[in-house]
Amino acid sequence: MEAIAVELAIEAVKFLVGRFIQQLDEQKLLIDEAAVRLEELERDNKFLTEYLEDAIKKPKSNNLIDRTLLREVRDSVYKAEDAIDSFAFKVADRESKWYSGIKKSAKPVVEIAQLIKSVAESVNKIRQKVEERDKDTAHATDNEGLPEYEGEPPIQEYGPIFAEEEKRLRQRLIGEAKQPDVIFITGTHGIGKTTLAAKMFHDSKMRKQDFNKHIWVSVHNPTPKNILLVVLRRLNKLPDDVPIPKILWELCDQVASCLTGEKFLLVIDNVPEMSKDDFKRLRSAFGQSDKRSKILITSNNDDLAAFVADDSHIKLNPLELGESWSLLQWRVFSGGPCPPGLERPGKLIAANCNGLPQKIDFAGDALAEKDRHSKEPGRRKKEWDDFSEGIIPFTPSSYNKMPYHLRACFLYLGIFPRKSKFSVSKLAHMWIAEGFIPRKDSVTLEETAEEYLKELVKRNLVSIEEKRLDGSAKTCSINELIYNFCKKESAADGENFLQEFRNSGPEGFYPPIDEVKKNRRICIHAHISKFIEKLISSRHQTLKIGLRSFVSHSDTEVTLHGKNISIIRAAFKLLRVLDAKPIKVNKIHSDLCLLVHLRYVTLSLNGDVLPEAISKLRNMQTLTVHTTSCTLKIEADILKMVELRHFQTNASATLPKKSKASEEDERLQTLCGISPKSCYPRILQ
Repeated sequence: MEAIAVELAIEAVKFLVGRFIQQLDEQKLLIDEAAVRLEELERDNKFLTEYLEDAIKKPKSNNLIDRTLLREVRDSVYKAEDAIDSFAFKVADRESKWYSGIKKSAKPVVEIAQLIKSVAESVNKIRQKVEERDKDTAHATDNEGLPEYEGEPPIQEYGPIFAEEEKRLRQRLIGEAKQPDVIFITGTHGIGKTTLAAKMFHDSKMRKQDFNKHIWVSVHNPTPKNILLVVLRRLNKLPDDVPIPKILWELCDQVASCLTGEKFLLVIDNVPEMSKDDFKRLRSAFGQSDKRSKILITSNNDDLAAFVADDSHIKLNPLELGESWSLLQWRVFSGGPCPPGLERPGKLIAANCNGLPQKIDFAGDALAEKDRHSKEPGRRKKEWDDFSEGIIPFTPSSYNKMPYHLRACFLYLGIFPRKSKFSVSKLAHMWIAEGFIPRKDSVTLEETAEEYLKELVKRNLVSIEEKRLDGSAKTCSINELIYNFCKKESAADGENFLQEFRNSGPEGFYPPIDEVKKNRRICIHAHISKFIEKLISSRHQTLKIGLRSFVSHSDTEVTLHGKNISIIRAAFKLLRVLDAKPIKVNKIHSDLCLLVHLRYVTLSLNGDVLPEAISKLRNMQTLTVHTTSCTLKIEADILKMVELRHFQTNASATLPKKSKASEEDERLQTLCGISPKSCYPRILQ
């Protein structure tokens, strides 16, 4: 998920390592080895990240995917990133002390070099484990070409819907025909085709009396050849030591010989396309079977039903509002009546699900979960009202089918406060700082980020709240259902991507403060003063923190004093995004200027000077300074910060008189709050 960020970090580290080797001759052997290990980490990280991407694309029920191994791979990627970034931090720290004339022991950097060596060895072992796993499963599961397929679906509660369609389907399944009959169930995604087919597949009467073989086929690429291969696998007629037939007619003959005289129910799930010729070839494989056999195919494509008679086509249409409301009540109240005060918001929620049972079920489960925690009627009604406002139907499958490059951007939306509007430009800058947005030729990072946001909007995952004069999005929001999903999926037992810390009373926070070290990104939107106090008091824990983002939109403020800044610096040494307007400082302490990985910063200043030391933040891309002063004297030559793209302040800011944009690599796009006194011709150029 963070492969892009890793590659950018690697390039910076290579440069720093090369320069560091020249300055530390007495440790040359160890540092040389660390540099080699960095190269290995780069290769192994790319391999493991690609493995994660490929694994996520596979069906969840596929036995090839070992979730424990995926977690191990992800943790190894995180450790590699931490080791690389820690090395860069230590090198920058050493440089700052050399430049100020302080010659100290090289021990800290040597320790980081040793850590890189250790992590590289660990990551390499994981890579070997993955490769061994692939070798072990290649013959047993792929069998030189066996397609990826899913197992049988579980028995599901269907709910009080599609009674007439179910009756028609049951009659077709038990009726006789001149040859094995083909029946299509069609309808849009989320309508319940697979659920209805699974209900028939698991029906106890059909299993005992009507069919003696039941075969379920759900294959990634449902060509006739792949379907027949999975049929043979399901029938246990495709041993591992027997070569797979390469020609379609050979497969047809083999399937036909296995099913001759058999009365079977074959379900082929989720077939998006099929030509008439392919349909005939597939059907020919079952011609010698018992004529009472049935082939049930589900598809989003209504056109495929043209291959069969009208009475062999079961079309599932979206539910009417009354049916949707009945299904939602059944899901939330287990068939019981709805309390009067919840009926109005409940019907709004049902209407917003567009008649799709899958979305109604998901909304119902979310409401039932809320009801378990909210017994007081007034609070319960408020939660239902909030849930109904502007809800966009969403199901986990929307996330599972999301392209890999969008997943991190999507989950990051959970870092903002619940029910808040967020600035589109701010979100884009934070995505860029995190490394979620790849560099592309002739396209700015901001333009790519805008395209990513448009994709999320098209998927009904993000709502545009306000637009600019040119029609582009200014502010956006996500509904509560999506917000809750982002938080749940991002938690430590999920992607371990993001964690919100909430005040849990006099005793502290949930999760406990000492669990900060387990997280990659955290947000704290209330009681920030108490949180910082607890964080500082647990200084023995802070050295192991690997945070990449710290975000707070708390409505209370806290002033961070100089004596505590060194502790915060130790805790946040790998930080890329610091969006913490509620945290104020009386001056920009030199320790803060050594957080070399910072790319996005929003800070509050009780003073009127932005010191020269801020220019040490060589990776800074977006810098926003809120100050209590009417003016801001910028001593740092921010125009020479080659990565800086956006600077803004609420004060009238003056630049150094000799300030001049870097000719090496100017990326500055926004310069907001600059006093007219500093608008020299060379700056305007």
